[in-house]
Amino acid sequence: MGIVHKMAKAAIPAIFGFSFAALAAITPIDGHGSAKAASYDCAKGNLTGTEVTICDSPRLSAMDTKMVNLYYHELRGAQPAFVSEQHKAQEAWLKERNACGTDKACLTEAYSRRINALEKFD
Repeated sequence: MGIVHKMAKAAIPAIFGFSFAALAAITPIDGHGSAKAASYDCAKGNLTGTEVTICDSPRLSAMDTKMVNLYYHELRGAQPAFVSEQHKAQEAWLKERNACGTDKACLTEAYSRRINALEKFD
């Protein structure tokens, strides 16, 4: 492998803002060729259109994974009143997310807002 090839291979993740390991983590892994969302099983047969759209999009699946991780991190060790409040906030957000249907731009915006809200607790 020449020096130019090595430099190009190293530059790709820096240019596009991802590592090859991170890309592998969001590539399709279930039996239907869709990405794996963290908050539900993409392989189950009774998915909503919204859930199918999220499963079929590596970006939305990655956002779902991030949101779920933040949500459960936030609840870990929290007081019961705070947990109850956050469950209500999550249910309200799920209604907002589901209202997007299969609109990827709407879903991306909904996930961005929820992730930003959850990151405020870190």
